[in-house]
Amino acid sequence: MRSIPYIHGLHQIGAGDYVYLHPSGTWCRSNSGLVVDGDEAVLIDTQFGLAEAERLQQAIHATRPDTQIRAVVNTHGDIDHWWGNQLWADVPIIATAAAAEQMRQDRWWQLINDLKAPVPAGVREFLNGIGEAFDLNGLEPTLANELFVGERELQVGHRTVQLIDAGPAHTASDVFAHVPDARIIYAGDLVFSDTHPVIHTGPVDRWIAACSQMLSLDPAAIVPGHGPVIDSAGLLRFRSYLEHIRDHAIACQRKGISVWQAAATFECSETAHWSDADRVVINLAAVYRENEPTDASVPTELHLLGHVDATAALQG
Repeated sequence: MRSIPYIHGLHQIGAGDYVYLHPSGTWCRSNSGLVVDGDEAVLIDTQFGLAEAERLQQAIHATRPDTQIRAVVNTHGDIDHWWGNQLWADVPIIATAAAAEQMRQDRWWQLINDLKAPVPAGVREFLNGIGEAFDLNGLEPTLANELFVGERELQVGHRTVQLIDAGPAHTASDVFAHVPDARIIYAGDLVFSDTHPVIHTGPVDRWIAACSQMLSLDPAAIVPGHGPVIDSAGLLRFRSYLEHIRDHAIACQRKGISVWQAAATFECSETAHWSDADRVVINLAAVYRENEPTDASVPTELHLLGHVDATAALQG
């Protein structure tokens, strides 16, 4: 695999394959992909807000001035992967039906923009950290307009891009885009690199299975939703992290240990350098809720966001 520096901007991975990286990969700093053949291209995920979407658009034009975006793919319904759709509203915007439903029910637009919206203690500070770090002026959330279920193939010139829904996992629906002729996977948030993920939905075993499914395709490069480009060894490390989260949560829950105590005793030497370690408690709680969905003592994700310092993460 070609070594791709983790620098903000558009980078070439293969002959017609690109990644737009947005360090540091923390909250709302996501990656996008571009698959090109001749003057046609498919864009995978559109960043968070107009300002960053415009930077992405300008970077594409500077690198491939004659390339026309023929379609956009939203890998899932998290806002940092589709709130830039507005700039490409005149082309098909493709997502799964389940992801589109999440977009329609989007609660973050209100929470970020309505300073009076009721939220648990501490969550307003978390939302303010995100709102202050990004320019959302002029943003009109633009939904996907071409939906599918399961799998779909796109043609980019003479090339094929396979869209495969491996969710529910990170969210209710998580698509990865496989480019067979280049052995590249644009994984969306099915993969995080050098940063802790967030289990919004689960089940975690479905996410682990999705990692195995991607590994079975023998990829030369995997573009994560957040963080630097990795190879199969990096994907194996990420799968091991999810397995460790699952196993630790199950063991602690069986002993009657609280989520907070479980987070305090979580150790994973391979991921000790990863950023956003405060997400560990969110992930452990997700497994707790999956195993005991009626246990009211397990805090919700929204409650736990009140213990996350988004301002510090975004400034880091």
